[in-house]
Amino acid sequence: MNFWSHGLKEDLACVGVWTAVVISAAHTLGMYKPLLVGVSLVAMLAACDSTVPAVRPSVTMPPISASPIAASPSPSPSVSPALPVFTVDGGGPYQLGADFTKLNADGKLAEVSTSNELCGPHLNARGVAPWQDIRVSARTSDSKLYLVINRSATIATPSGAKVGMTSAQLKAIYGAAGEELTVNSAKAYLVKTPSGNGLLFDFDVSTKKVLAIIAGNATYLKDSFTNGSDYC
Repeated sequence: MNFWSHGLKEDLACVGVWTAVVISAAHTLGMYKPLLVGVSLVAMLAACDSTVPAVRPSVTMPPISASPIAASPSPSPSVSPALPVFTVDGGGPYQLGADFTKLNADGKLAEVSTSNELCGPHLNARGVAPWQDIRVSARTSDSKLYLVINRSATIATPSGAKVGMTSAQLKAIYGAAGEELTVNSAKAYLVKTPSGNGLLFDFDVSTKKVLAIIAGNATYLKDSFTNGSDYC
């Protein structure tokens, strides 16, 4: 489009509008027509001067950062160490069937003895931290753990049972899976599993609370308790 042609059209349109306004005013004022027409023409030309640029408001743009600010990485959540758990197979490295001699060589045993008054030649030992309240037994014939005893009040079973609980609490946890055993004043609570292993909860005669949790073959545990064989 030709710039000058476009500007001329705008000027003519503007003049036409102002001319109509002036003529209308002149008819109204009568005798003051010449003066009004002269003054109005001057104002009209000034108003229609397309050479005067329109004043536009300035717009202040916000400053643009040269580089985006990198978001700081979120800290990784801390992972709590797994709590020791005692199962029908034992706890930690002290699992039924584990080699007593190897555990001893690896520094996993303390207070090792090779005999006791009740069972004769026998392998017995205590665990090391955090399993220092664990006792293990193995026969000298094969050196395999067949009994793991937990006396810790902080090492619970997967179901939450632990030393210090009452018979009622164990029943609430295990229900029909548990069996009460009584020999004179001694009491115990046996939990069997399909694997054949089990947990025997041995009660303190005076407090009526769990004194120890013993992992081993379920049938062997029951026979040893009812027959008083001292788990030899």
